[in-house]
Amino acid sequence: MKAAMLYSTSLIVGAVLGVTIYKSIEPGKAALHHGVAVPETGLELDEQGKTGAVNPANGREQLSKLYKTLVRFRSIKGGLPKTLDEMYGANLGFTKSDIKSVDAEHADAADTGFVAQSIDGRFLRPRLDGSAKPASPKRGERDVWAVSPIYVRRNVVKHIDRSVALNPQGAMLVLWSDGKIDETPITSMVFMKDPKSTRWIGGFSGEAGMSKETRTWLQMHDQVSLTSR
Repeated sequence: MKAAMLYSTSLIVGAVLGVTIYKSIEPGKAALHHGVAVPETGLELDEQGKTGAVNPANGREQLSKLYKTLVRFRSIKGGLPKTLDEMYGANLGFTKSDIKSVDAEHADAADTGFVAQSIDGRFLRPRLDGSAKPASPKRGERDVWAVSPIYVRRNVVKHIDRSVALNPQGAMLVLWSDGKIDETPITSMVFMKDPKSTRWIGGFSGEAGMSKETRTWLQMHDQVSLTSR
């Protein structure tokens, strides 16, 4: 028996890579999803993603190559690149084609056509608390350098009453500053208030800059009810 999550809110925010996890159909348009009729039994989304053959080993290989590139860049330049172009221009063998997932064509595209095609280079951004992300974290600290969300399947089903069933499977690949690559289910993400706004931002347990006051993935979806599927 699989656990499905049933949504009825008009907007659920707090997603992987800072995008909206799900935006429901507007009132009055419940019978259609991008022009496609929603049947009584529900409309299963993202068939192209489910039928594609994906292999997390591909993502691990890409992240491993990225890590080696960043370490070499750091040893040469004394810091992390500030832009992707700066990294490409260092002639370290990591090109624009390397940042795009080899499994991108099979990415989960259930969110209004959104396709996560590329590795999310979090080494380019500050820590979640807004502080600078150092090239070499202090002892006992770890930073997230990159995330690949290609291997998550949300298994979204839209219903005619505007509710949504979500049965997430698979895991995100998370590259840490120490070179380790974790497979983290989306439901294991943690969220904290963005210090510069009122929105919530997603991160991973143990990363530097994470607030002590956090919410779990399920807490971010406080109108979710668990049902059998």
